[in-house]
Amino acid sequence: MVDKEVASQFAETVVRVTQKMLGDEAAQRGDGIDVKAKFFNRMVNERHAARIKAMLDEDHGGQVLMGGSQHISGNFVPATVVLNPKLTSSLMTTEIFGPVLVLYTVSGEEEAIG
Repeated sequence: MVDKEVASQFAETVVRVTQKMLGDEAAQRGDGIDVKAKFFNRMVNERHAARIKAMLDEDHGGQVLMGGSQHISGNFVPATVVLNPKLTSSLMTTEIFGPVLVLYTVSGEEEAIG
């Protein structure tokens, strides 16, 4: 959760720092490195990758700031940031267990606690 007053700046910083740390999707996928080391952002199997893809493909109502389901293949899930999905979406009601960060804006402490 992030306060609405700083949400835009916070989201931009999260995306910028994540891209700086992890690189582009090719770097995250491990293109050009020893095949034995290609594990970064890989799900353990197709079922789990499909589960993450389904969460991102549903009408969650949020804004995908980076990554997203269209880049999921071969058990690879890129680092993904989603802003303000619906509270009823699976992104908000299910444990994700994948490289997906959800940012949800609130007006203050009371709304966050509520």
